[in-house]
Amino acid sequence: MCTVCIQAKLKQKIIKAKTKRTTMTFELVHLDVCGPFSTPTSAGHRYCILFIDDYICYIFVWVLPDKKSKTCTLAYHTDIKEKAR
Repeated sequence: MCTVCIQAKLKQKIIKAKTKRTTMTFELVHLDVCGPFSTPTSAGHRYCILFIDDYICYIFVWVLPDKKSKTCTLAYHTDIKEKAR
C-alpha cells in the first residue's frame, strides 16, 4: 500500500467550537485563490478568485491576471461592494 492511500484513510478528530452566526451581508467573507491554470483565458488571465459570503451563502467568482493582494482587493472592493448597494 502506498503512503498516500494510508494517509487518506486516517481519521481526523473533529473539534466543534461554538461560533456566532453572522447577522448581515459581508460581515464574514471567505476567499480562495486558485491557479495558475495551464491554459489562460483569451485575456491572458490564469487565476480564479472565489468570495463566499457567510450570511447569504452566495459565491462570487472572478478570473484575474495575477494573485497579487492588490489585484484581489481591487476585485473585492469594485465588484462585490457595488452589488451590495
